[in-house]
Amino acid sequence: MAAAAYAKALLRKIVPSQVEEVERIGKRLAQRSAAFNSYDESHNSTCLPGTRVELIQQILDWAGSKDGKPIFWLKGMLGTGKSTVSRTVAQSLHQAGRLGARFFFERGHSDRQNAAKFFTTIADQLATMQPAMADPIKDAARADPSIGSKGVEEQFYQLILRPLSALLKENWKGKQVVIVVDALDECGQEDDATEILRLLSLAEPWLRVFVTSRPEFPIYQGFINIEGQVQDVSCNAIPRTMIKQDIKVLITYRLNEIRDRFNRTKKRRAPLDQSWPRQDHIDALAEMATPLFIYAAMMCNFIDDIRCGYPNSQLRKVLGWKAENSKTRPETKLDEAYLLLLNQLLASIAKEGRDTFLEEFRCIVGSIVLLGSPLPMPVLAELLGLPFERVDITLNMLRSVLDVPPSDEAPVRPLHVSFRDFLVREAKKRHTFWIDEAEAHGAIAARCLHVMNQYFEPDLQPLGGEVSMMDSEEADASNEVQTAAVRYACLHWVFHLQGAKGSGHDVCGGALLFLEKHFLHWLEVLSEMHQVPESIKMLKTLRASPQINDDNGKLSAFVGDALRILRANLQIIIDEPRQLYSSVILFAPDESIIKRLFMGSMCIQVSPKPRVESRWSHRMQILEGHDESVLCVAFSHDSLRVASASRDHTVRLWSIDTGEAVILKGHSRPVYAVVFSHDSLHVASGAGDSTVRVWRTESGQCIQTLDSGGMKIKSVAFSYNSALMASVSQCGVISVWRAQTANDGLIYVKEYGNMEFDHFTASCLAFTNSEQGEELHTALAEYTGSINQLLSGHIIRTLDSHKGRVMCMTFSPDALFLASTSDDCSVKLWKTQGGDLIHEYADYPGVVTAIAFSHDASLMTLASDDHIIRLHCTITMKCVQEFHNPGPEVTSVAFSHNSSTIASASEDHSIQLWQVDLVPELARHNEAAGAVINPDATDVLDHSGHIVSVTFSQDESFMASLSYGHTVQIWRTDTGECMRRFQGRTVSDVPSRQEPCPVNCLAFSNDSLYLAVSLQEETVTIWDVERGEHEQELGDHEGSVTSVTFSQDSKLLASTSGAWIRLWDFATGEVYLKIRSPPRPSTRRSRHREGLFNGVAFSHDSSLIVAASTTGLQLWRLDTKECQRMWGGRDVCFDSVALSHDSTLVASASNGKIQLWRTSTGQRIQAFDIGNSSISQLSFTCDDLSIVTNIGMFTRATNEGHFHVDGYGFTDGVSWITHKGDKRLWLPKDWRPTCSAILTDLERV
Repeated sequence: MAAAAYAKALLRKIVPSQVEEVERIGKRLAQRSAAFNSYDESHNSTCLPGTRVELIQQILDWAGSKDGKPIFWLKGMLGTGKSTVSRTVAQSLHQAGRLGARFFFERGHSDRQNAAKFFTTIADQLATMQPAMADPIKDAARADPSIGSKGVEEQFYQLILRPLSALLKENWKGKQVVIVVDALDECGQEDDATEILRLLSLAEPWLRVFVTSRPEFPIYQGFINIEGQVQDVSCNAIPRTMIKQDIKVLITYRLNEIRDRFNRTKKRRAPLDQSWPRQDHIDALAEMATPLFIYAAMMCNFIDDIRCGYPNSQLRKVLGWKAENSKTRPETKLDEAYLLLLNQLLASIAKEGRDTFLEEFRCIVGSIVLLGSPLPMPVLAELLGLPFERVDITLNMLRSVLDVPPSDEAPVRPLHVSFRDFLVREAKKRHTFWIDEAEAHGAIAARCLHVMNQYFEPDLQPLGGEVSMMDSEEADASNEVQTAAVRYACLHWVFHLQGAKGSGHDVCGGALLFLEKHFLHWLEVLSEMHQVPESIKMLKTLRASPQINDDNGKLSAFVGDALRILRANLQIIIDEPRQLYSSVILFAPDESIIKRLFMGSMCIQVSPKPRVESRWSHRMQILEGHDESVLCVAFSHDSLRVASASRDHTVRLWSIDTGEAVILKGHSRPVYAVVFSHDSLHVASGAGDSTVRVWRTESGQCIQTLDSGGMKIKSVAFSYNSALMASVSQCGVISVWRAQTANDGLIYVKEYGNMEFDHFTASCLAFTNSEQGEELHTALAEYTGSINQLLSGHIIRTLDSHKGRVMCMTFSPDALFLASTSDDCSVKLWKTQGGDLIHEYADYPGVVTAIAFSHDASLMTLASDDHIIRLHCTITMKCVQEFHNPGPEVTSVAFSHNSSTIASASEDHSIQLWQVDLVPELARHNEAAGAVINPDATDVLDHSGHIVSVTFSQDESFMASLSYGHTVQIWRTDTGECMRRFQGRTVSDVPSRQEPCPVNCLAFSNDSLYLAVSLQEETVTIWDVERGEHEQELGDHEGSVTSVTFSQDSKLLASTSGAWIRLWDFATGEVYLKIRSPPRPSTRRSRHREGLFNGVAFSHDSSLIVAASTTGLQLWRLDTKECQRMWGGRDVCFDSVALSHDSTLVASASNGKIQLWRTSTGQRIQAFDIGNSSISQLSFTCDDLSIVTNIGMFTRATNEGHFHVDGYGFTDGVSWITHKGDKRLWLPKDWRPTCSAILTDLERV
């Protein structure tokens, strides 16, 4: 049975569905083990009646007071009972209907030791325990299903603050609820704790927050930041006598409980007297424990451990501790208690078994205290490779110091966090039970790798196989245990490997072997667990580990290759993990380590393989998501994010690591400018709606909207201290604003140029620090080519710079330099002080459309219209690196703050990230324009330019292709061999590569002897296919020829040009018939204008033609040269057309639809949508039941009256090759075709 297939079935059983996840913020988002009344927390105790009475009442009074501070902080050293108090308070609030949520932080638990799932867990509980809040929170979760992977600030605003605000607007009259946050000091990230406190303070007056923690400095700092909003009480300030009395109550209760249970089970032997324990013993124990409740609990657990002795005997042992710890500090007292307890346990074991016990103790307990998240006992045994019985016996001997739940489904964990510190602290290295942390991590890492290897070993097939071991019900329980262990290993093996530094385990060698064999399996399991972005974090951690360079750097090389694979394909791996076994491998560079290792695992066979680059290019990642052109990009100063501004009216904030985006919506026009504040906490954007908006980076919340008074904003900038912000409009209005103020914060406005129209072609801004304070540098380029340089709003000089129009300008970050470019292909570099021209590049290889400086101004990057982004030394202007960008025009470029990455934005809606290595790499690489792939081994290669049109001969034995740059090639479809190459004239106007070719510029005669070619000129060239000779040219067109078509008998050739159709007698080269399009019907907005023809189709007997034009469809009889019918409507522009073989039907493509018409009446009988795809080829199959297009074949179901997709084809947007409508092969951006053709045998694309 395939282990990999079985893995997927199990994971599907365990992982919740997407619907469940959205409806209740799901298991993927919430960490429910940290929540109130969770199974993990259900066996933890609350305060006994009569204990902590005054403290608990003080907290409850605060919670119910209208005038109380928003936050109550209970602080105290470890072991003073803070968590027990928090559970008691939460229970009391829950009974009163006032509890909103509770979260218990726990160091060592991967999802409870940081803030990643804090707010999602709080929101999940709010939606459950406060019904009025359920719908707003659910709506927020539905609006952004990926909210669980966003920053904590965005989670807080989306899931907590906004739903509460919505309730307030609806005049919600509910009670103020309380959130309980326990052990905040256990939140491992100091910044996380501070941020949690800051955000929770903003929820007042809707929420109150009760926090417990140790009084550590990061926590203190967080409370200082919200001073005036906190009421605090220290456990240390509670009188010792009061604490001691409460501990006495606890000890009395526990020992009485122990006595009664012992007497019930041992009543026929020596029962304990009802006077046991004596009061003086209780007093002595309380004196020993005070002020540590955990100490008292641990003593009681030890006395209760029947395996080590009867309660009376155990009590005498504990009383013997008194002399040894009576004068020690509380923290030391706990350590000594642990040591005494463990030594007594060891002494109770026979000498010959002590070494075995210590070995198992270090293995089992050492793992428990170091796990990334706690595991149930059966899963722990599975992970460690130990028999369950041995683990069970060992842990049951340690109930005094471990929390061992009665259920095998609940996780085992230390009774208190201090036990972990006692075991692994270097200062305690001398005691018998000390655990070498690095050695233990190494052992766990090795076991994780073993578990995963064993699980995946039976096969190397994709996990998506249909075979499942879940069919065997008797195997379910053991399978679930095994799967839980594998899930843990998949998520935490790197965590343990990182902790194994200096250990004797060869974990790096094992990691390399695992990755070389099961890298794809690992990713697919992470995908099923919705954890694929974690793989990037894990691999980056692995790469940063000191031990990774062992084994001759092989592991380092693999990890580097894996990170490139993930960054290039992250979203598709998340959405469609099976593409790991097809597209991800297929389109990786030939020298990719992962491609070489896993090429044999592909689940789709493509032969010959597409010709890809030999090694990874400098392009690291493509970020897609915008709906229109991206106009501006900017890096955050911490180099972790990229901001993009687009014509689609949005700003997106992208994570460099994961490629995930936060979408900022609010502008109503295209956004032209975006910039980060210097502290990276805020983003400013300027748009065509005349507003500047300021957003929080983490949450995406708009905190300020500044109105410039109807002027299109083209540039924005923050001052160094992020307190000021400047903007400049296209008509030359400079505004300076005070950032993050309650009102608009406008300080001053300066106007230049003519306010009635856009006076300036380019502008840029920069703040600098000087002795006079912050100074604003501005440059405005006029249509004349001159540049006005301004300082603090005053013109200081005019630079007579360029002969042509200035395209773009930018200041260096320190404003010492100004760079400008022009459409005359010149680039100039100026000193801002004095205006001296430092360097002039008079004849740059192309028109520069975007320019940027590195942070230290030592480098400049320039993007030009020759599709190359160049990196130059600022002073010498020497080109030191080139990036070849095959796509459309680059609109903006930006350097990361550390100068390691360049981001480029372009008109194809994408952002691309390029790696800067400063190694000259000037050799040109021909970039592929698209893939023509088919399972029976045919693809098309070797064009030097982008392919713009392809077509098959009627017998499908040949294929012709045309590329920009003058080359027409003819290929044999059975072998892929290029049999003819014709040189034509260069195409002058190259449209955007994103747009499919809109014309039928290639056509075979139906006998496959000739090929007609139109290069968007006024002639049609005819080539003899067999001899490869130029046959004839057909001229006399009024403009560029837009389509060519042969009649079925190959005697006539139809060509369209503007408003004319010409029918040529192929034998003589003479015009047989000229048809002029009728004028377009007049409308209010236009006068009579001629329609333009886009395509022509002949009937099978060559007696009819049907023409598609911007005014409709026309049917002509060729024998009478008369127009039989016109139809289609004035508002429809028809792109292509076809006649059925029996001439009874006409098919047309227009406006994203294919329509069927009756030839005899012009009546439309059927229509179906094809999305935004452009249809340039259209024909019927011989049986007239199917329509073949350049994006796929559509077959009519005669009995159902609709179409279905047949054979191979493309999705809308040509990002997928499909088969019968199902997605089969995802095409990376560079491989999405600009044109395509489909063979009617359904087997080739």
